[in-house]
Amino acid sequence: MKVLIATGIYPPQIGGPATYTKLLEAELPKHDIEVNVVSFGNVLHLHKGVSHIVYFFQVLAKSFKVDVVYALDPVSVGLPAYVASLISRRRFIVRIVGDYAWEQGTTRFGVTESLDVFSKERSKYPFFVQILKKIQIFVANHAEKIIVPSKYFRGIISNWGINNKNIYVIYNGVNPNCGSGSKEALRELLQCHGELVISAGRLIPIKNYPALISAISAARKKLPQIKLVIIGEGPEQKNIEECIRKEKADDYITLTGALAQDVLFQYMRASDLFVLNSIHETFPHVILEAMAAGTPVVATMTGGIPEIIENKKNGLLVPVGDVEKLRKTIIEVLTTRSLSARLASGGKERISHFTEKKLIEKTIKILKNT
Repeated sequence: MKVLIATGIYPPQIGGPATYTKLLEAELPKHDIEVNVVSFGNVLHLHKGVSHIVYFFQVLAKSFKVDVVYALDPVSVGLPAYVASLISRRRFIVRIVGDYAWEQGTTRFGVTESLDVFSKERSKYPFFVQILKKIQIFVANHAEKIIVPSKYFRGIISNWGINNKNIYVIYNGVNPNCGSGSKEALRELLQCHGELVISAGRLIPIKNYPALISAISAARKKLPQIKLVIIGEGPEQKNIEECIRKEKADDYITLTGALAQDVLFQYMRASDLFVLNSIHETFPHVILEAMAAGTPVVATMTGGIPEIIENKKNGLLVPVGDVEKLRKTIIEVLTTRSLSARLASGGKERISHFTEKKLIEKTIKILKNT
């Protein structure tokens, strides 16, 4: 069997689709599935519009030589991949891990509704956002099968008007042995002293970093040596830097920019706590990575996060937007060794439900239509 993966990014680019593609490329051939990859990253140097046309022809040329075209998003690569599969008469499957129209709407066009509300609406948003909504719904409707990373997001796709029978939940998988080195050695290498808190993700509004910065600044009254490292890059960087300046927090809050995955794992293993303070998350793979690193996790009670974290067993959940509760929870974990150890141990146990092996096995069943 031959599969063509249409992806937005591919290593050495960093991000979920790149990691996921590399995993499939390594594992599927072990099950007699040949993998070809066409990355949109190869055409990013071209002008918008031109890049999509070139990408379409790249996918089309390879689609005649495969059995299945598998797109890793419903818009940038999903639409050209679907049209190519239509012309070459190949099976078309799409993996959808987020609502691109909503993400663009909240980031660039002033959309304020939650994803749950947005996913049900059809016509009241700016023109460009409506176009994106129509494209992703069109592609989803014409896919033979849709793979999503959480039960929560299956509900969102259903809100688009897609038949639930065509939507399959396959959780992200994580390598339980990701990263290496002792915590003490890594802290010395990274010159970390005092309590170290890590957060990682795109610097975009839904990650709500300003609230996390406020919580850490307030926590310093109890923990004067606490430090926060935010790992990632994105359009909100200047706003976040301004928040750090207003809090006069330059000496204890650091933005690293994007880091290679192995360096990210080092920070996670060296840290005392991982915090994800998002307004919304579909199914954040970064929480699984933190758990695999043996680091306790605090995250918001939103989207697919409760499918990973069982509150007080393998992590702690806080309400979205509650800075005071976040502050108290951070302090509680960092000052209570028994709690920290219990959460770290529970996280290690929890990731046994989210393995790369399970991800591969379930993906193969979808690809082979069994």
